[in-house]
Amino acid sequence: MFEKQSKNVLILNILQILERHSDVRHRLTQSDIIRLLNDEYDMDVERKSITRNIDNLIEAGYDIGYEENKKGKGKNQTIVRTNFYYEHDFDESELKFLIDGIIFSKLLSSRQKKQLIKKLEGLSSKYFKSSLGKVSISENDRIKNEDLFLNIEIIAEAISKSRKIEFNYYTYDLEKKLVYKKNDKEEVKKYVVSPYQMVASNGRYYLLCLYDKHEDEITPLRMDRIINAKILNERLEKCKAFENFNLQKHMKEHIHMMSGESENVRLEFNRNILKDVIDWFGSDIILKKGSTENVIIADVKVNENAIRFWAMQYGENVTVKAPKRVVDSIKKQLKDMSQRYK
Repeated sequence: MFEKQSKNVLILNILQILERHSDVRHRLTQSDIIRLLNDEYDMDVERKSITRNIDNLIEAGYDIGYEENKKGKGKNQTIVRTNFYYEHDFDESELKFLIDGIIFSKLLSSRQKKQLIKKLEGLSSKYFKSSLGKVSISENDRIKNEDLFLNIEIIAEAISKSRKIEFNYYTYDLEKKLVYKKNDKEEVKKYVVSPYQMVASNGRYYLLCLYDKHEDEITPLRMDRIINAKILNERLEKCKAFENFNLQKHMKEHIHMMSGESENVRLEFNRNILKDVIDWFGSDIILKKGSTENVIIADVKVNENAIRFWAMQYGENVTVKAPKRVVDSIKKQLKDMSQRYK
């Protein structure tokens, strides 16, 4: 039970009760609010005080819903507000959608997931039942970087100030522990980059940046691998690749977040993976009928390294037809793989 409080905070207590105990499906009468004020704040309040304070909250712009009932007849008829509820910013379906995204995130540790979900649950009434109770939050086989949110905050500030950042980068050792990436001298490697954009792709978070050693090429780096990030006084390097940068176009061309140039590629694939092709390359790709009813041809613009990886993933149902250089590269890769399996 809460400590007994002064009548001066009555309006705040009523607001808290509405936020915690009500939503569009669970409404409170004045009697309900009087009872809750007594149970939770040890306050004895008259009905007219409830009416006056709720009216003040509504006039102040708080999102409080209610029903209107007519009382009396003729000239003596008045409108009485009742069945009050707090209109929360998110409805239950929206919160469940956000929570499910957190539960199945590949980036977050179990502790981070639980903390975020608890905060989201606080955005609704006590009646909100998230999927947290139905889905077990357990660690998967990936080690998590607990500094992820701090990195996002630091890098966002650097981007807004047009400043370079410096950091170390994680990799795995044979014991599956996160260790610092090292240079040729076995020293902890220091990265200095010009950060431009943070993006989500395939359940992971990436930093699109200009890495000093890669001159004018957009380099994607995993946000969950960045550690010890700090903002430098140096201004961002200018990069032609980021002039008139189109994020949507870039993401469609770099389906596996690999660096390198994009190519105009022709694909020939089985109709049964059409939905997958559209999921990966977008609904605006050009489709043509192939040699048979079950064959479709598509022209896409995509990163060369990514299309080789993608073609292997859907190998039984897709053939890269052009350009010749990409086709030859895939042939060589398949030949090398075949040799390893002899």
